[in-house]
Amino acid sequence: MATQQAWDDFSAVKSQVTYIEGELSVCIKDAAHKLQVLVEAIVADQARAAAVAALADQHPTHTTAYLLDKYAKILAVRDALVGQGF
Repeated sequence: MATQQAWDDFSAVKSQVTYIEGELSVCIKDAAHKLQVLVEAIVADQARAAAVAALADQHPTHTTAYLLDKYAKILAVRDALVGQGF
């Protein structure tokens, strides 16, 4: 028969795994999906895309290239998580 410590440890690990799975789903998958929908809507409208790019390229850090690079990396992380079954 399992000890109380074993049950406590099992419950704690199970709880953390469940919590982290939920966080990954909400923080990464859902947020990345919202970002993807937004970017696709902007890119689909040439005038809108040009206006956003003009603003971004005036920013010292968050240029169009920077934002597109981060966007690609975020989608890659999301896709890797989905590929791992999250």
